[in-house]
Amino acid sequence: MSGQRRWKGASLLAALLVLTGVATGWGFSLTPAGVEQTAEAVPVMVEAERMHYRRATEQIEASGSVVARRQGATLRVDRLLWYRLTGEVVGEGNVLLEDGNNRLSAHRIQLNLLTRTGRIEQGEVSLSQEGRQAIHLSGDLIEQTGADRYVANNGIFSSCACRKGRRRPWSVAASRLTVKTGGNLIARNVRFRVLDVPVFYTPVFFFPTEARQTGLLVPTMDTDTRNGLRLIQPFYWAMTPSQDLTVALDLRTQRGMGTDLWYRYRPSQQSIGSVRISGLKDRQDGRVKGELKWLHQTRSDRGWSTYANVHTVNDRDYFRELGDVTEERTAEGLESNLLASRTGTRLALTGLIRKTTRLAASTADVVQYLPRVRAELHDQNIVGSGLWLGGSLDGAYLFRQSGSSVVRLDANPRVRARHRLWGGRLMAQAHSEARLIAYHVAATRKGPTLNRAFPTEVSLSGQAAGRLLGRVHRLVPTLRYRWVPVQNGDPASFDALERLQREHVAAAELAQSYRKARLRISVPYDLDDHRLLPVRTELDASAGAVRLHLDSLYRADDNQLERLTADVAMDLPGGALRLGQLFDRGRVTVGTPLSVDTPLGEALGQRVNFGRVAVRLGPWKGWQLSQRSDYDWQDDRLAEARYAVAYGGSCWSLSVAYSDLPDRNVVRFRLTLTGDIRSAIKDDFDRF
Repeated sequence: MSGQRRWKGASLLAALLVLTGVATGWGFSLTPAGVEQTAEAVPVMVEAERMHYRRATEQIEASGSVVARRQGATLRVDRLLWYRLTGEVVGEGNVLLEDGNNRLSAHRIQLNLLTRTGRIEQGEVSLSQEGRQAIHLSGDLIEQTGADRYVANNGIFSSCACRKGRRRPWSVAASRLTVKTGGNLIARNVRFRVLDVPVFYTPVFFFPTEARQTGLLVPTMDTDTRNGLRLIQPFYWAMTPSQDLTVALDLRTQRGMGTDLWYRYRPSQQSIGSVRISGLKDRQDGRVKGELKWLHQTRSDRGWSTYANVHTVNDRDYFRELGDVTEERTAEGLESNLLASRTGTRLALTGLIRKTTRLAASTADVVQYLPRVRAELHDQNIVGSGLWLGGSLDGAYLFRQSGSSVVRLDANPRVRARHRLWGGRLMAQAHSEARLIAYHVAATRKGPTLNRAFPTEVSLSGQAAGRLLGRVHRLVPTLRYRWVPVQNGDPASFDALERLQREHVAAAELAQSYRKARLRISVPYDLDDHRLLPVRTELDASAGAVRLHLDSLYRADDNQLERLTADVAMDLPGGALRLGQLFDRGRVTVGTPLSVDTPLGEALGQRVNFGRVAVRLGPWKGWQLSQRSDYDWQDDRLAEARYAVAYGGSCWSLSVAYSDLPDRNVVRFRLTLTGDIRSAIKDDFDRF
């Protein structure tokens, strides 16, 4: 039979053309369930020079430039046989199957639709699906031994595409490759190759083909002057769809062997959490040093929520000796909280347990809340008036290591009044409350004592708006008067626990907003001592790719800057820049239980003068450079510095980072067999 023919409607190649069933995940599904039904529903278009049907044996043969099309998939082959009785399909000669970005080429393919098995001889499969790792698998013989299991003999695997005339950036050549659809690839007798050149041998190689697949992850290696050579080898276990676990061995040649367990769970849409336990048997002093971190959050539709943030170590020097995160290495304490609350339209209930772990010897004795219970009545409007009533009742058992444990009860009723003046252009507000605190100090063996405070505040604010250069410019001036008489039954204990002080202050405040800029200036004046208190200035602004945050406390009477926090961020097409500055004399802090603008004049810490610069260049043609420096202006020295270079190709990425820390220098290497440059570099830049 000569000439081209077109065969329409039969189920001739229905199963074969979903070979790319790439559909089912990682591998390719040669024989998916429901083949006959699918075939009838979707016709197959076949073109060939010759076709023949043998009715007695139910055999269909097509040869001569055979082209079959179905649902966008195209099969080209020199000769095609289909034995309907046995379910066997054979394609011979220049087999090429294409479906979108998925491609299969082979010298010969043989499938059995009934047993759901098959084999590809001298073939190559390339699969590339959105959201999944690209797969390129070739071998002398690729067999489907089950519905979702494939074995390649003398195979080559890679996630890198290979253009004609070019070599793959990396690949794995193995005597045997086993692939489970939607699972992992396991290779034996592996030669890892770079540009098709073998670089090392390993007896076994695991590669997870999706984000949540059980298997060994790519190890991380670094070296530093205190730990020696360090190798971290993680293993990932996808326990259930809502649980997974990462277990890593942490080998440090100069310190010993450690482990890191990280368990994550999400049993429902309202609940999520993780537990991380790290430990090391330090051969330098023979001690086991460990860290525990538990995070949990649950929110219910009925207003209940629970929150846990437990972070503790068994050695005060754990982070300074073993950590490499600046914020943890310099922390003076770790805080652990267990919180449960219920919020309604009128009332909020909260229960809290707080434990603080001291890390620095200079840290003052801290107060532990074991536990604290609080009921808060939201401000309720008295119908037909401008009065609002509210308050809180707070009870706690406070414990300090020094021995002065305290049982404390705090009652805080309040009343607020608001009234609009001058047609709503001015807003007058009055605020008055009573603060009655009763507590018993166990260590002093005294009876219960009572401290009383009666804060009263009156404010008058207005609002003016106009246009400046075509944009709305809004001004909100405010005058405040605050009077807080305090009567202490036990002044020493009361001040140490409550941090509540007598106040008699008048303040002028100006808030203004223009486009994306917000500025607030607060100028308080002490009416008892007749002196100007530190002026607070807050600024948040953004213009295009530039963002600015500024918070300062300035003593105008003697021209002294008490505190300054400044951050500038610029995100540009070719990179990004972060600049930061923290300055604190350690003698004045801002904020009391009554006002965020009231400064406390007691020495609560050490002087700090700290600057930070972070720069990122790229990615540019796959390359990225980053640098972060922390400079101690007080001691005029570079406290810490980190430098990193990373390259991310289409299917692999590599980074080299150098850290100059106060007590050691670290060089870290990180290789990932993906093209995501973010996963190649453990970058502190974005945590600035």
